[in-house]
Amino acid sequence: MRAVVPLPPGATYPPLPSLDPGGAYQAGHGRFIVESQAQCAWFRYWAEAIAEDDQAAIDRASAMWDEIRTWSPFANTDAAGRQYLESIVERARLGDPSGLRERVKSCA
Repeated sequence: MRAVVPLPPGATYPPLPSLDPGGAYQAGHGRFIVESQAQCAWFRYWAEAIAEDDQAAIDRASAMWDEIRTWSPFANTDAAGRQYLESIVERARLGDPSGLRERVKSCA
């Protein structure tokens, strides 16, 4: 999944979380982890772009949201969670990175 899920320029994936080698995981669990890590990287990149007033990076991150919305962390979130993420993005598109920064705090 890491080979096909894009990260923002300059970002690298963090280590994968520890998993129980004898454990059973739902199909798609690895994909969910990778897409969650990438979403966090894009939100961090977007918040930094706003802080630096880097319009090209802001545009790149904003456009990436359309793809992120198809990823499992968004698709598997309940309606309230999806609305929360949409509100973060809406504020970011208006130049307010506070929701992005807050969301990134919960990233592993």
